[in-house]
Formats: sequence, structure tokens, C-alpha cells
Amino acid sequence: MDMEYVRHLIWDLAMELTFDCFYAGNTFPVPQKNPIVLRLKSSVILMTTHIENLLANHLTRDSFQTALHFLGDVELQIQIAMGLGFMEEGKCKQLGGMAASLRKLMNTAH
Repeated sequence: MDMEYVRHLIWDLAMELTFDCFYAGNTFPVPQKNPIVLRLKSSVILMTTHIENLLANHLTRDSFQTALHFLGDVELQIQIAMGLGFMEEGKCKQLGGMAASLRKLMNTAH
């Protein structure tokens, strides 16, 4: 697969996951003060920032590991939100599937 195409897919999927996490977080109870929402949003922003660095710097090891760390945190926050009943199972599976696809693409590019 063409690496430039993979990089484009990574960026598109990261942005889609970021948007969907922000949208989902706004439906939680008291989203402005909810620690799960704050952690989900901060993790997804940090993940996207490190992916941007990763793509701009041609896959440096530190950016790759840090992006994967924050991607894992996003996945964890999604699971916690579902467990607490803040997110429907279908939405959780959708976001989890996006995160898994992003992880697979990142590993392919690295």
C-alpha cells in the first residue's frame, strides 16, 4: 500500500475519531465538569497532536509511542463511559472500532 495514502488515512481517521469523541462527550451528564469527558477530550487531542507530529516528522519513534499511548487512553475512556452508562454500547463499539482501525494503520505505517 502506498505510504502517502496510508498517512492520509491515518490523519482522516484520527480527525474523525476526535470529532466523534467530542460529540459523544457532549452528551454525557454535566459534560463541562465530568472528569471522563475532560480526560476523553484531552486524550483525543493529545493523540491527534502526536499523530500530526508523527506524520510531519516521518514517523519518529517518540511520536509513535506517545500517539499510541494516548490512543490507548481514548479506548479506556470510551470503555469507562460505556460501563457507567454514559455511552450506548453501539456508539462505544463504533468508536472502539475506529480506534482499532487507527492503531492498525499506525502500526502498518511504522
